[in-house]
Amino acid sequence: MAIENDRLWMPDCKTEAAVSAAGPTANLFLCALLAALRLKTASTINFALFLINALPVMTLDGGSILFCVASDRFGPVFAERICKAVSFAVIIPIIAAGAIIFETTGKNFSLLAVGLFLLFSLFPKRRA
Repeated sequence: MAIENDRLWMPDCKTEAAVSAAGPTANLFLCALLAALRLKTASTINFALFLINALPVMTLDGGSILFCVASDRFGPVFAERICKAVSFAVIIPIIAAGAIIFETTGKNFSLLAVGLFLLFSLFPKRRA
């Protein structure tokens, strides 16, 4: 079998946005289903996963959706700048809120850890 095209197949932005929206949608669906079954803790966890995954941060599904919408409207180069700016604008308050919660409780550092993880995920790994 010969390879006629040496490029990988890349989905268009509408397909990529739809696939990216599937993750948060599944979490929201599970949240509603578990709430109907009166499984409050599991429902709350899925709602939290929905909220985090829907954030417009580049490494999350919400960021992929934002990039697709911005790329269709402004082109991929400017869309990446928009996504980085929005990502930082979302992550910095998360880190600040996490630091305040950790400072006041002395125990709960989960929001701070999530914010720092999202911040460091914005920087690509350098290859040697």
